[in-house]
Amino acid sequence: RHVRGIDHDEHKIDLARAAAAQLLPGEAHVEFSTTSLHDLDDEPWDAVVMADVCYLLPPDARTDLLRRMAALVAPDGVLVVKEVARQPVWKWQLSELQERLATGALGITKGQTVEFAPVDELAAPLVASGLSVRHERIDRGYPYAHHLLVGRRHPPPAGDDA
Repeated sequence: RHVRGIDHDEHKIDLARAAAAQLLPGEAHVEFSTTSLHDLDDEPWDAVVMADVCYLLPPDARTDLLRRMAALVAPDGVLVVKEVARQPVWKWQLSELQERLATGALGITKGQTVEFAPVDELAAPLVASGLSVRHERIDRGYPYAHHLLVGRRHPPPAGDDA
């Protein structure tokens, strides 16, 4: 396996590198950096995972990021986007309070905004990029309204030579 993780927060990259150091020799090739998404190669990836990023971006930047991530998905590949949902409302409000404290008052999380988008708004650029998308809530047992969008790029149909 070859895993590449990126984040704009150098502190989080340091934590990820420390965790990766616990891998057994030969278990996986893992690298982490603060590389810009614009510096990534255009080769298709089998899997792309994005966690808790979209809510930190204004709507246009969020849509652009989702389109760029979808474009990296290879045929038969998958894009997993984990974000905070707006339902149930009490969990959303708790998440919003926590993130406003983390980004604004405490400066723990770097971000331009705190704006949790509706699931349909997050799914739209993925669908427009040719992915089939399903949504799954994953907040059971947690006080935060976590959910996943799972987008899959189906391979083109095999040509009919007959």
